[in-house]
Amino acid sequence: MKSGLSTFFALMFVLNCFAQSSFDELFKRGKEFYSSKDYSSSLNELIKARKAGSEKAQIDSADNWILRVSQAAHESIKTLKDENSKIQMLLDEIIADRYIQEAIIAKDTSIVSTERYDLFRASGIKKMKNAQFDKALLNFKIARFMRNTKEILDWVKKAETGKKADSLFYAGQFAKATVIYNEMISQKISVKHCKSQITAMDATQKLWKEMIGTKKLAEIDSLNLSGKNLKTIPHEIGQCTSLKYLDLRENQLQTLPPDIGLLSSLVTLDISYNQISTFPLEIGKVKTLEVLNFEYNRMSFIPQEIYKLLNLKVIDADGNQITSISSDIGRLKKLLELSIAENLLVSIPPHTGTLPDLLFLGLSNNVISSIPPEIGRLKALQILELDINKISTLPVEIGNLANLEKLNLDVNLLKELPAEIGKLTLLEEITLWNNKLKTLPNEIVSLKNLQRIDLRGNQLYNIPANISQLSSLEVLNLGGNYLSKLPADISKMSKLQELYLASDTYPEEERDRIMTTAPKTCRIIWYDWR
Repeated sequence: MKSGLSTFFALMFVLNCFAQSSFDELFKRGKEFYSSKDYSSSLNELIKARKAGSEKAQIDSADNWILRVSQAAHESIKTLKDENSKIQMLLDEIIADRYIQEAIIAKDTSIVSTERYDLFRASGIKKMKNAQFDKALLNFKIARFMRNTKEILDWVKKAETGKKADSLFYAGQFAKATVIYNEMISQKISVKHCKSQITAMDATQKLWKEMIGTKKLAEIDSLNLSGKNLKTIPHEIGQCTSLKYLDLRENQLQTLPPDIGLLSSLVTLDISYNQISTFPLEIGKVKTLEVLNFEYNRMSFIPQEIYKLLNLKVIDADGNQITSISSDIGRLKKLLELSIAENLLVSIPPHTGTLPDLLFLGLSNNVISSIPPEIGRLKALQILELDINKISTLPVEIGNLANLEKLNLDVNLLKELPAEIGKLTLLEEITLWNNKLKTLPNEIVSLKNLQRIDLRGNQLYNIPANISQLSSLEVLNLGGNYLSKLPADISKMSKLQELYLASDTYPEEERDRIMTTAPKTCRIIWYDWR
């Protein structure tokens, strides 16, 4: 009994020391973050410290610091609001000089005059300063026809965010309030940024006038603005109602204007190689769109509006940061090409298998670990690219891809191929470089149309003895395996033009035999895989 009590008290002592250590460490980090003005992180650490504290003195200390940090955050946001008011006044002045004279025709009113715009905008500013946020927003929306719409709505959004942060603060929800304060601080608009935005809009407007000239906007059917260093697209784009082809690639665009939704004839939209992270909701109205290329942007997902474009035939989304594909992809029944290579996909949605006309599926360079059996439903598929992933097995349904011509599975974790691979009788090329294959199924020799097979960097000790039945084979790469001998009938492969072998695994006698018995038209390339 005595021994048991001793053990209990020893355990309590250790736990107490651990709690003390945990509190001290968290409390210290909280103060350090406060010193660097990272109020959100400071509050997170201090709240953790408060929970870890076991003594009243510790909890009181944590509470005092939480209040101190929260007050500091609140003061920061007040300063930000004051500064933004000054910045907005300057922005108003700059915009007034450049754009107030360019009022446009509203759908539900007569021409919006300079005086009318000034009236609504001034009224909006006044109402917002008096915290009448809803009325302010209404006034700004009335003035929305001017080119500075984005700056106005951004300002309203910041004000509404500030209002929310204030209410959280006064309700005692310091951590949530501080997170919002810090987000606002990190998005602070500087005077320099305002000026650069106006300069960018001026440059766009100038280029637009040069490109359009005397043309009537409603009659333009093709527009190439690629590589023009554009940061914005003028709202007049919405007047190009006959536009079928719009090329905006290789610019510095971060967004598209809502007016894009007015392009009722658009068939092809290329916005590749920009900095776009999302689409406007209005993109879903472009029902005529067939080709959408947004490769090498900053998209983390495919917006739902894209799945409303039921006439889409091509989606190219390579080189983004997309982590998943919605099951709504199955709605795009006319899709012929889907390429989402060089992203962060972890899986292929089963609904991909419901695309009856899909010819090309490109999912290279992701982190996909498995292939759903539904992929076997893609009866029209001709090219499947799954290289540079983490795929360890192929479903037997892969054999149902009756029209497949090219299959790329390089750089994966495959240890074997299903026998059903032999059903792909139209296959012309299969690449399996750098996997973990130890054997090949005998059924592989049924691929009578196969012209090229790359098996480099696997763990093969032998290949099927009747390999010569691959009567159309032109290129065979077997380097980087454990092969020391080739089947005798390799000499019968009359169409073989290139044979790649690792020089360090074959005995000299076997090398001599291969050199003398290989087809005369075949070039043998020996190389040191090491």
